[in-house]
Amino acid sequence: MKKHLIFILHIIITLAFTFLPILFSWWLNLAIYVVWYLHYLVFGGCVLSIAQYGKNSKKDFGRELLKTLRIKMSYEQYLFFTRYIQAPLCIGLSLLWQKVFDINPLIF
Repeated sequence: MKKHLIFILHIIITLAFTFLPILFSWWLNLAIYVVWYLHYLVFGGCVLSIAQYGKNSKKDFGRELLKTLRIKMSYEQYLFFTRYIQAPLCIGLSLLWQKVFDINPLIF
């Protein structure tokens, strides 16, 4: 039961992070991504992935999700993408969406 709850929570968070640029203001997205990155530094990885797969596992929810979509990515490539590309990309999309195209976020 615990693994299923973690899986569902991971899906919800992944979808939320995917749509952050259009849901919330860019400055709120920046704060969310800073907290998210700090949690990686403090816990040595994603807390939910650690709970689901174990601390020393090379498995990660996002990478497993990509595997089901038949997208192959090494563990190192995935870590690089999630830690250094994903957040700046989403913050950039937020700024583009909200400041350049002048489209208000849907929620806040």
